[in-house]
Amino acid sequence: MGRIDKFTFGLLVVSVALNIALALKLQGMKMELRRDQNLAEGTVIDGLEVASSGRRVQLQFKSPGKSTVVYIFSPACPWCGVNRDRLVTLAKAQKANFNFVGISLTTDGLDAYLKTNPFPFEVYTGLRNSDILKYHFGTTPQTIVIGPDGRVVKSWLGAYIGPTQDEVAAFFGSSTLSLPR
Repeated sequence: MGRIDKFTFGLLVVSVALNIALALKLQGMKMELRRDQNLAEGTVIDGLEVASSGRRVQLQFKSPGKSTVVYIFSPACPWCGVNRDRLVTLAKAQKANFNFVGISLTTDGLDAYLKTNPFPFEVYTGLRNSDILKYHFGTTPQTIVIGPDGRVVKSWLGAYIGPTQDEVAAFFGSSTLSLPR
């Protein structure tokens, strides 16, 4: 009986070790997948077809002047809720330097969400599936800075917390932007 207990205990230890190793491997795969999903700097976005007030419009990013910050979100996304106040702070602080637009990946609950959580910029819907796939827009929240030449200058996936918050603040100039932690 003592041998079986030792054997069972040994199997348990091996099982736990394998589970930890697999969890670490999975974490690494998730981080690699996340990097692959992020829009690469230098990617050209000529324009995006979206919906506004029930009609299709073309957002153009190639134009002289300011860069554009595109915020991809979903009303039901909890991390988008974490970003909301920080994004509003960012948009107000940087409106002289950047154009801001929001794109919701869904219309489900959007009107109610915007009534209680308004943004100080236009919000669009109706991205074409081909653009969602081409530019990896399926993960929310996603913040993309597109230069006047239509090229992605910077892109962040996820909420403005931890290192992402620090990167966003550094990019936009921490002296003019104070993101609440």
